[in-house]
Amino acid sequence: MDLEKNAEHAFADAVSEFLAAYVHPDRLVHALPQLFRAIELLLKARLAVLDPHGLDDQPNNPTLLNRLSARGVALSADEIMTVTHLRRLRNDLQHGEAAASRDGRRPGHSRASQLTHGR
Repeated sequence: MDLEKNAEHAFADAVSEFLAAYVHPDRLVHALPQLFRAIELLLKARLAVLDPHGLDDQPNNPTLLNRLSARGVALSADEIMTVTHLRRLRNDLQHGEAAASRDGRRPGHSRASQLTHGR
């Protein structure tokens, strides 16, 4: 399994969906989970280098971040917050819990827009 190559593909998919969202806004709900996937795969790749058995139990994202920190990988508070927000948004989108925005766009668009545009 090549984590870096999978991350590259996930990121390319995320960018493609993000660009398509300019014409088809509903595509944004596909871009954000792919972006999170790319980031998580890169973090897993880093842990695999530091600890060849660190992924054996398929750790969840918070555990992954804790393991990286315990092995000296320094992530800023902003980076951790961004990963956490992306994970929660991804979970909301996957489980259909993202709330529709006031302007009637599909679920998740308001939060997705805020995350990607820093509002």
